[in-house]
Amino acid sequence: MPDWNWIVPLIGGGAAGACITAFVTWYRGRVQAVGFTVDHRAIFSKVPEAAGLPMSARVTDKDGEHSFDTLYLTEIVLQNKGNKDFDKFEFDVSTADTDKIIHVAVEPPDVSHSAVIAALPSPANPLSGLRVTLEGFNRGDTYVLKLYLTIPEEAESPDSMTLSSKQAIKFTTGMGAVDLLRQILAGVTIDTFGTKITVQPKLVGARRLSSIASPRTPARQ
Repeated sequence: MPDWNWIVPLIGGGAAGACITAFVTWYRGRVQAVGFTVDHRAIFSKVPEAAGLPMSARVTDKDGEHSFDTLYLTEIVLQNKGNKDFDKFEFDVSTADTDKIIHVAVEPPDVSHSAVIAALPSPANPLSGLRVTLEGFNRGDTYVLKLYLTIPEEAESPDSMTLSSKQAIKFTTGMGAVDLLRQILAGVTIDTFGTKITVQPKLVGARRLSSIASPRTPARQ
C-alpha cells in the first residue's frame, strides 16, 4: 500500500499557494474601492400643526435671511480603500429632486489636501447635486462632506442619495481583504458593484446602506 502521508500536505500546500497567488493577482489589478458611509441628522424638523406654534429654521448669509421648514445635516465619509493614489478624484453627489442642498463644507485629511466644488449651493440657490474634486486622495485618505439639506414638510427624512464617478473605482460600504480571501477560499462568487451605488433613506440615529433605492417614507400622522 503506498504511503500517502507525504502526498496530502503537498496537495494542500499547492492548492493553498495557488489560491493565495490568485488572490494577490486579483487584489493588485482589481477596480479601486472607495468606501463610504452616510449619516443624516435632523437639525430642525417640522413642528406638528396641532402644537399651535408655527416655527421655522432661519439662516442668514450674504444674500440675506432665509427661512426653512426643515433642515438636515447629511455627513458623507469617503475613504480610499484601494491600492492606488489619486492626484485628483472627481465624483458626483445627487439627491432626490425634492431634497435641496443649501450649504456644503468639506473636511480634508490635512492641510496638504483640499476639495473643489464645481458649483456651490446657497440658501438662495439650493441644488440637488454636486460635483466634487478631491485634490489628493491617497491610499487610506479620508474626507468628510457635510451637506445641509432641506426636505419637503411631509417627509420624515432625506430621500435616496447617489454617489457616482467616471473614474475606474467602485463605491462600496466596505469588505476587507480578509473577508474577500475567505470568500475565494470558500468558492463563493464575489459580486462587485459598478461605479454607482444608491443610499437608502435613513432615520436619525440609524445607519442603513443599500444598492437599491426605496421610495420616501410618508410622514406619520
